Amino acid sequence: MQLYMRKNENGHLVPSDDISLGVYERKIKTGRDYLFEAKSPRNPRFHKKFWALLKTVYDAQYKFSNVEGLKAFLLVKSGYFTGFLGAEGQYMVIPDSVSFASMSEETFSEVFDSCIDASIDFLRQQKIYTYDEESLRKYISEIVRFDG
Repeated sequence: MQLYMRKNENGHLVPSDDISLGVYERKIKTGRDYLFEAKSPRNPRFHKKFWALLKTVYDAQYKFSNVEGLKAFLLVKSGYFTGFLGAEGQYMVIPDSVSFASMSEETFSEVFDSCIDASIDFLRQQKIYTYDEESLRKYISEIVRFDG
């Protein structure tokens, strides 16, 4: 069972959404002990910011035919991948997942920053000078309307 909780002004943990409230009322029994693990969930708007980066870079470039290919390239170029030896001994890589379950907010922030750098390098290699780091971050924040 998974609940989203927040600490209120009185210092008590309370459900932070209707789904969590329903689970809390149905599943958490008075007088029983429960083991909780506290994690700070990722901000979904930050995830949207990552996809805005991908779409912006995709629209500016001409090498990739889809956003998923660009995402894989940027993640690998940024160092977020798993490497292994293939059946014939060749080194292969698979980009790491950026799903909510697979990565903390802190790690995702590092991935995002690395992908910004990789994006700028990638665009410059193609002689595309539409963005520098500052203008790319500003443009993406305007798209998502999020300062994070």
